[in-house]
Amino acid sequence: MNQISSISESELIKRLHNIIIENTSPDSTSENIDMGIGDDAAIVNPIKNKNVVTTDTMVENTHFIYDVTNFRNLGWKLLATNYSDIAAMGCRPLHSVINLGLRENQKISDVEEMYLGFCDLINEFGGAIIGGDIVRSDTFFISITVTGVSEGNIILTRKKAKIGDEIFVTGNLGNSKVGLEIILNSPDHITSDNNKSFIEAHTRPTPKIQQGLDLVRACITTAMDISDGLLNDLKKMCDSSDVGAEIYIESIPVDKHLKNMYPEKWDEKVVQGGEDYELLFTASSDSINILNDISESEFFSIGKVTEKSSGIKIIDSNGKTKTYNEVGWDHFKGK
Repeated sequence: MNQISSISESELIKRLHNIIIENTSPDSTSENIDMGIGDDAAIVNPIKNKNVVTTDTMVENTHFIYDVTNFRNLGWKLLATNYSDIAAMGCRPLHSVINLGLRENQKISDVEEMYLGFCDLINEFGGAIIGGDIVRSDTFFISITVTGVSEGNIILTRKKAKIGDEIFVTGNLGNSKVGLEIILNSPDHITSDNNKSFIEAHTRPTPKIQQGLDLVRACITTAMDISDGLLNDLKKMCDSSDVGAEIYIESIPVDKHLKNMYPEKWDEKVVQGGEDYELLFTASSDSINILNDISESEFFSIGKVTEKSSGIKIIDSNGKTKTYNEVGWDHFKGK
């Protein structure tokens, strides 16, 4: 077993760079790169449209457990979470910079597998890795910064929801939460056919790049991705837009197997579960008509934007308001 401590930093960088070269194909984003990995800094040519920048960090034992982690999937997920932020702005991904904090006793092969996961995502959704840094650390962590570019002058933000707009999501909610619970509590059931979609939702989420671009083309202006749970992220959007919201629980798209697994508590998984990475957006009836005409994707109306004084209400099939004690993920509350 070759450990990180058995090779030099420069040798590890060379090996990871070779993985990127051998396992990714150049796309249109490579055309503006004069210098990528291999110098003190990358050199990229400016692009006329608006650029967005996002960053995210994952830490061992906070975001993943080393001994039960598939590192190719981890690489995919690490980059996908950043790509999801780019999608939520209505942009496409450009360049990524990856910083690693590695323990001396980690397997080199695990890090290489993680980079293959990065390559898998890049081959499907575009972009390029142009640099990064490696440091020794007592705790394994990965921090990624990604830039994106708009197709025009419109950037999706959280702050333009209007009273009377409908609220939409791009797909099923709660699957990732259930996937995590299966991995942690029922590992013998990971390979079950019914559980496959839950596991994949948690380990290999799909950034909604095309859907984000479609929203912009339909002149929609308000969106974000659902990373911390529907209720938590909806609150952020409402606070930014100075509005309230009504969500109709029966209108939220849910996997039928999730409902079967949790017949009494399925709504908790859907409303509170994090890391779905679906897009949450608001739209007028005119905009949604345009969106449905131009997009091949499906969009689900789950509620409406209301006055701020009404707050955020989750309404069940009987028209009653439901309350939930916990709201998504919070790093500092530890849940």
